[in-house]
Amino acid sequence: MPPPEHLHMGQRMPGTVWRAVRPLLLMIVVVSVVFALFSIGVAIGTADKCGNTHFNTSKDWNYFPPRWDCSTTLPGQG
Repeated sequence: MPPPEHLHMGQRMPGTVWRAVRPLLLMIVVVSVVFALFSIGVAIGTADKCGNTHFNTSKDWNYFPPRWDCSTTLPGQG
């Protein structure tokens, strides 16, 4: 192996970039999983929020913030 002064920076410090980026990637993964679980909980907990008994309602999922967007059409209207 040649002396260290002849090696490129990436060869002298293997894994340094990975060690520097790993905590950031871990935080992104944890935040994504928590947000997904929270969104699933909101979707299930508020699934009947719009109510379909008297009016023609349709609902669309809004990802941020996680919630149902309800639109109501009165009978006789298009």
